[in-house]
Amino acid sequence: REVNYIIEKDYEMISYSLPREKAADVVDLRLVNPDLQEITIYELKGFGKLACGGPHVKHTKEIGEFKILKIEKKGMNKYSIVFTVG
Repeated sequence: REVNYIIEKDYEMISYSLPREKAADVVDLRLVNPDLQEITIYELKGFGKLACGGPHVKHTKEIGEFKILKIEKKGMNKYSIVFTVG
C-alpha cells in the first residue's frame, strides 16, 4: 500500500551526470562499472539517490500499480522479491 501511495503521489525523478570522483561523494559506486568516468545519478526527492545506467521514469505515476507476486527468504536478512508494475 505504501509503495502504491508513493507512486500515486507522482513524485518527480531527477537525473544528472557527475564525474566519477564527485559521484563517489554522492552515491555508492561499488556496483558501477569502474571504466565509467561519467556517472548518471537518479534522485527521488525525499527517498534517495542511486547510480544507474538503465532507463527510468520521469514521474512515479508512470510506474502504475505495484504488486508483489512472491517473496522468498534467501538467507539472514536477505530476500528475493518478485513483483509486477503497470
